[in-house]
Amino acid sequence: MRLQKGKAINQLYSLLPEGAVASSAWLAEQGYSRQLLRKYVQSGWLVSVARGAFRRPESESGWPAIVSSLEKYWGLSCHAGGRTSLDLYGYAHFLTLGKNKPTHLYTQSNLPAWVRSLSQPKLVFHTSSLFSPNADGTGLEEMKMDGGRFSVHVSRPERAMLELLADVPDRESFEEADKLMEGLANLSPSRVMGLLLACKNIKAKRLFLWLADRHGHAWFQKLDTDKVNLGSGKRMLVKGGRLVSRYQITVPVEMIDGSEKHLL
Repeated sequence: MRLQKGKAINQLYSLLPEGAVASSAWLAEQGYSRQLLRKYVQSGWLVSVARGAFRRPESESGWPAIVSSLEKYWGLSCHAGGRTSLDLYGYAHFLTLGKNKPTHLYTQSNLPAWVRSLSQPKLVFHTSSLFSPNADGTGLEEMKMDGGRFSVHVSRPERAMLELLADVPDRESFEEADKLMEGLANLSPSRVMGLLLACKNIKAKRLFLWLADRHGHAWFQKLDTDKVNLGSGKRMLVKGGRLVSRYQITVPVEMIDGSEKHLL
């Protein structure tokens, strides 16, 4: 009897890594009925995180486990992006990162209640769509996390920068965005171009091009910016700012120096 019990636990845990949260619907597809899941919870083999959501009892769920779970066990699209992705790619020295830094996740899916109820890890969900539906996966790559236990989708730096700029100046500062762009000297011009063509956020595109132009990156010279839809009319991003006429945005006065007269 003890052998059968051990075999059953091993089979269940081989499907469900520590920290992963599976839906009852997915577990039912693997042969675990609601009655059996209830028994496993009563026996302490599983923890009921919320109605219809289960994980192993050993550990809490970090953000890689949550993102991986949403995709694998819930069939939802979710990825890490913005400043979180730039941190993962080694640009943390350009970012102001606190001790309890939030993880920035991007999704257009309706999230299950258990995700919204989490107090830890600290998650910031971005649900507005920056890209056209047929190109929503552009600029993402799969990354192994937590010692290879979880595979998550992460924005490459080109996409992550556009995601961050969509939050300037409300949640992200001009100054930090400027420092980040200064360090992005090795972006792929073809990837940048594809993302600019797919991006629907006019403000993010104008800021991206202004900052790249400002820092004179070699990849910027290879872009065909005439093909990028930058909308019409001015965008006042900061009151009392200076208008950059080439990109029709107002920016902080202190960010304009003599070298940028060609943009004004």
